[in-house]
Amino acid sequence: MPRILSIYFLLFTLTAMGQGGSWPLTAFEMSDGNSTFTYEEGIAYFNSLAEKSPLIHVETLGTTDAGFPLHTYIWSADGTFSPEENKAKERAVFLVNNAIHPGEPDGVEASAMLLRDLASDRKLQKKYANTTLIIIPFYNIGGVLNRNSYSRANQNGPEEYGFRGNAKNYDLNRDFIKMDSKNAFAFAEIFNKWNPLVFFDNHVSNGADYQYTLTYLSTQEDKLGKQMSIHQRKLNKRLAASMARKNMPIIPYVNVWGRSPDQGGIYQFYDSPRYSSGYAALHQCFAYTVETHMLKPFAQRVEQTYEFMRSMLDDLAEHAAELLIAQASQKEAYKQASEIALNYSLDRSRQDKIPFKGYAYKTKTSAATGMERPYYDKSEPFEKIILYYTYYQASLVKQKPKYYLIPKAWSNIIERLKVNNIHFHTLQQDSSLHLTAMYVDSFETVDSPFEGHYLHYNTHVSERKQEVQFRAGDVLIPTEGNNAYFLMSVLEPEATDSYFNWNFFDIYLQRKEGYSAYVFEDKAAEYLEQNPSLRAEFEAKKKADEQFAKNAQWQLYWIYQHSRHYEPEHNRVPVFKIY
Repeated sequence: MPRILSIYFLLFTLTAMGQGGSWPLTAFEMSDGNSTFTYEEGIAYFNSLAEKSPLIHVETLGTTDAGFPLHTYIWSADGTFSPEENKAKERAVFLVNNAIHPGEPDGVEASAMLLRDLASDRKLQKKYANTTLIIIPFYNIGGVLNRNSYSRANQNGPEEYGFRGNAKNYDLNRDFIKMDSKNAFAFAEIFNKWNPLVFFDNHVSNGADYQYTLTYLSTQEDKLGKQMSIHQRKLNKRLAASMARKNMPIIPYVNVWGRSPDQGGIYQFYDSPRYSSGYAALHQCFAYTVETHMLKPFAQRVEQTYEFMRSMLDDLAEHAAELLIAQASQKEAYKQASEIALNYSLDRSRQDKIPFKGYAYKTKTSAATGMERPYYDKSEPFEKIILYYTYYQASLVKQKPKYYLIPKAWSNIIERLKVNNIHFHTLQQDSSLHLTAMYVDSFETVDSPFEGHYLHYNTHVSERKQEVQFRAGDVLIPTEGNNAYFLMSVLEPEATDSYFNWNFFDIYLQRKEGYSAYVFEDKAAEYLEQNPSLRAEFEAKKKADEQFAKNAQWQLYWIYQHSRHYEPEHNRVPVFKIY
C-alpha cells in the first residue's frame, strides 16, 4: 500500500484548498490515503459542505434500523431542490448510494470529494447544469457504526471500516424487495420521490484477481426493455471509453469463482430485484453496481470511483436528453403492454468477445494446509480476448391483468406497495367477485436461511376462476397508471423475487382443517356415488398410478381434496386478479 497520495489527488487537494480558501479536506485526504470517515465525521463533513454552498441542500428522511435518519445531499447548479421543479426543467437525476456494505467505503470518500468539487468549481457547475446529483453518504448506518479492522479479510485498506450487516444483521443489498429493514423503506421513498435516470451503488468486489481497479455491474440490459436496453449498452461503451482516456481501463464485473476468467469467459451477473440495480431496473432506471477490486490500494480505488462518477456526469452533460427520452419511452411501453417478461435466463448461444487484462492462474503447495492451492501470478500479466456472455432471454412472460385485489389483512404487503408509489383503491362495501385465483402447485426451497428467509424458487402456479368474498377496506390495485413491471414482479408468485418466494404467504401452504379417516370413509363413498365424473377420474388415476392404487390413505386424501370439505384457501396466494 503506498504511503502517499497519488499525484492526481495531491493536485485535487491543493485545488480544493485554493477555491474559496477554506473548502475542507476529507478524512481520506488528511491521512495517507488509507483512512475513511466515521459516521459522525462523515455527516459533519457533508453538512459543512451544505452550510457553505447554496448549491447543496440536505434532507433527512424517516429512520433506519440503527435509529438514525437517512441523509441525502442534493446538488444542482442553480439550486433546484424539488423533484417537481427538476422534472419541469427536464433535468437528469443521478442518485448515488454509498456504504450499503460499510466495509467498502470507497464511494463515501469519493462522493465527499465530488460534492465538494461541484460546490467549489464554477466550470463544473456550468458543465453539469443539466443534472441534479443526489448522494446518500451512509445507507447502512448500523454497519458504519460497527467499526473494525478485520472483517474484510482479503481487502487492501483502509485501516478501519464498517461491517457488512446492518443494525439487525441484514445484508441490505438483498433487501430491496422483501424490505425487512427500515433502511429499505426510507430508500424506496427517496427513489420513488426522485425517479432517477441513473443510479450508482458503490462497492468493493471479491472473487478473481486481474489488472483492473474498477469493474462495473450494469443493469442487465435485456430486462430493461427494448427502449432502454440499446441505450444501456451504448452507455456502457461510452463510460469505458471515457475511463480509458484517463488511463483507467474498466471491464464488466468479473463474475467467476475458482477459475481464471480466460478459461471459459465471464457471465454477466443477473441482478434480480433483490439487489439495488435490479430494483432500479423495475423502475426503468439505468443502474450500476460499481465494484473496485479489493486487492488494489484504497487510494487507487477511491480515485477511480471518483473518476467513474465524473465520467457519468460527463456523459449526462452530452447525452441526458436521449437517455431521458429512452426512459420515458420505456415507461410508456410498459403502460401499453399486454404482457410483461418477469424472469430471464442466460442465452448461452450468444456472446461478445472483449479484451481482458488478467494474471496467470496457477497452483502451488499451500503453506497453511500442505495441499494444492490456486493463486494468480502477478509476475505473468496477460491481455487476451475472452468470451463475455451478456445476453439474456425471457423465461417467464405473464399477461398483465387489469386489477389485483389484496385483502386488507395483508397490511405489510400494502405498506410495501404504497412506499413504492403503487396507487390503489379500497372497496367501499363487502362484495362477492368472480375473478382469478392463483394456486401454488409446486416450488423448491433453499436448505438454509438466506437473509432471514427460507427463499423459494422454481415456483409454479395454476389459475382458477372463483367466486371470492371481499370485505370493505380490501385493496383494489389497477395496473393502469401504476408501474406494472414492479407490481407484477412482486405479486406474481413465479417471479424470482416475488413476495411469495420471499415467504410472505407461507401460511397458506399449511392446511387449517382436516378429517378423521374413520369418519370421512363413509362421506368419501357417498361423494363418489353422487359424482359419477369424479368416480371415473378416481378409477382412471388408480389404473394409471400403481402406487396410488395400493395406498388407501392417498386415495382417501385425493377424494377429500376434490370434495366440498377441502378448504379453498390451501395453497392459494391471497392475491387475486381481474383480467
